[in-house]
Amino acid sequence: MIQSPDSEFENENDSQEEEIEIQGNIIEALPEDKALVVSEDVFPDSLLIVPLYDRPLFPKMLLPVIISEEKLGKVLLKELKGPLRYVGLVYSYEPEDDSQTNEPGTTDNLSKVGAVGKIVQAAKHGNDPMHIIVQVMERFEII
Repeated sequence: MIQSPDSEFENENDSQEEEIEIQGNIIEALPEDKALVVSEDVFPDSLLIVPLYDRPLFPKMLLPVIISEEKLGKVLLKELKGPLRYVGLVYSYEPEDDSQTNEPGTTDNLSKVGAVGKIVQAAKHGNDPMHIIVQVMERFEII
């Protein structure tokens, strides 16, 4: 019996379809109210805000961030010894006039939308600014 290449291909597809059907019968979908959540995707309710002066960040970016503010670097270093691995990265606009400042702790010049960043690596050497490498996870809105 002679088979054409097309008939051989059809036979392979038939066996694959059977396997898919069998696998489909074994795996049952969870109802929406009982959906699984990967623990890595659960973010804390509150985040330490790191102002960014160069550019805003977007999800899926992996990049270094320099923490030049000494107080913020100390707080971040202290928090990294605990379970904190996420920070809020928010773009900070330049002050419009002399009455506004870019001092730590003020929110006047912060954008209303930021991004959750997972700290992949952190380094601080002596009096140098702190360097962190962050994986930007998703956007959030400041309320």
